[in-house]
Amino acid sequence: MNITEYASYFHDGSIIHIDHLDSTILISMETSELSEEDLHDDVELSEQNALKGILHLENVKSLSVDGSPLYTKLAMLADEANILRFEFAKNKVRFFVEWINFPPKKEINLYSDIIIEFDNFFWENSPHLPDPFR
Repeated sequence: MNITEYASYFHDGSIIHIDHLDSTILISMETSELSEEDLHDDVELSEQNALKGILHLENVKSLSVDGSPLYTKLAMLADEANILRFEFAKNKVRFFVEWINFPPKKEINLYSDIIIEFDNFFWENSPHLPDPFR
């Protein structure tokens, strides 16, 4: 399955979790709802009729947030991130996200423009990936 063919479906999707391990970043995420006609491959959808899984970005070369280099590990700033824009180029991804907290946590009004450059990537389709807020 070529995840780049589905990049536009991540608009209105979400980032569920981020693991930043040395030079690898794992981003657990899901698309907005898909129909069977939207699929180009034989792939299992989640209960919410979405692609759900982990984007593996290997040998990360650079990372910036809101136009400034990030020298620490990329991490979740809230419970979840709504994906407002997702762009996928050959060796670069760009997320524009709205961070969301769920009650009883206080609401926040925070947005981030995240750009990650890397050497390799792959998509691990995981339709049963747990989401702690669902």
